[in-house]
Amino acid sequence: MLSKIDTNILRMLQKNARIPVSEIARETHLSENGVRYRLEKLEAAGCIKGYSCIVDPEKIGKELAVIFLIKMQPNKIMESMGRLMKIECLTNIYQTTGSHSIVAKGYFENGKELSKFMENDLFLNYQIQDCEVKTVLRPIKESTMLI
Repeated sequence: MLSKIDTNILRMLQKNARIPVSEIARETHLSENGVRYRLEKLEAAGCIKGYSCIVDPEKIGKELAVIFLIKMQPNKIMESMGRLMKIECLTNIYQTTGSHSIVAKGYFENGKELSKFMENDLFLNYQIQDCEVKTVLRPIKESTMLI
């Protein structure tokens, strides 16, 4: 269980991963060394997996967001997930319960790039039993904020 101070630190980092330690110290009423100690502790515990930059897909020409609902042969799921993880255009890959064993999200420049990916990579290189492709019309909520 996280302390209230650790929760506040995580909340501040989720809003701005580049927030200075001095500002966290001021907000939490800790010394800068106290904040650094807590950050090291949170990192060691795996609560903080890393610090990253959130890129707007549309600003880099990836205007088409797609969700893939993939049904695979049960004995091929782990092997396929390992291979899917190497595909750059896929940003999220989940093993799921239910009728689809894998759910993946990817970004593409346009329908032509998506079609090429599906024909030349996805359907040729994986033993897929069924795949539903859902085009995202508009995102309603996309967040990495957990606290």
